[in-house]
Amino acid sequence: MFFLVLGLILGTLKYFEVSFLANISWPWLLIPFGIAFVYWEVVDPYFGISKKRASRAIDERKAARIQKLREANHPHLRKGKK
Repeated sequence: MFFLVLGLILGTLKYFEVSFLANISWPWLLIPFGIAFVYWEVVDPYFGISKKRASRAIDERKAARIQKLREANHPHLRKGKK
């Protein structure tokens, strides 16, 4: 996502001819989009980064839900309470 935002910012600055970007050719400004594409199409599926992150979030919600049910059904099991 970082490279996509960077590419959009650089493209906007190039379009409005701001600073040193006015003299840089467009292919150089497309590099961040290429890096973002390679990340999303090659790196992420190969290592399963998004799936691991989603699975971790589901596991955390599940653990929180189980803990909440335990506290509701067994008040003496609450952490910090005696």
